[in-house]
Amino acid sequence: MDFTVLEPGDEAYAELHARLVAFNHQQVDWSDQTFTVAIRDGTDDVRGGARGVLRMGAAEVRGVWLDPDLRKTGLGRRLIGRLEEEARARGASAMLLDTYEFQARGFYESCGYTVFAEFDYPAGLRRFYMTKLL
Repeated sequence: MDFTVLEPGDEAYAELHARLVAFNHQQVDWSDQTFTVAIRDGTDDVRGGARGVLRMGAAEVRGVWLDPDLRKTGLGRRLIGRLEEEARARGASAMLLDTYEFQARGFYESCGYTVFAEFDYPAGLRRFYMTKLL
């Protein structure tokens, strides 16, 4: 056996990831539902949104974005609320997300999320893992 470093190694990773997902499916119901809540303006342009990935009764929040001119208008709170509402309708009882210290920890805390873990990168940056029960 030998070790090979592949850069970026997408093909090898895709094969390994498929094996891992197959293993996970043997252990638990690993199926997921993915949905996106988008905010569109009057010309139908996407100005913000977030993705939800529901698995095993929890929804992971991914890729939250709101154009800068729409921030601090209440749309972010409404976006998170709509994402949670959709997750609840799909059977989720908990939410999960992560955010870096330069992003929106305070905003998520104001939406009811709490930090359950932190990771300090050696380069001096902190990442927060947060959850909320629905």
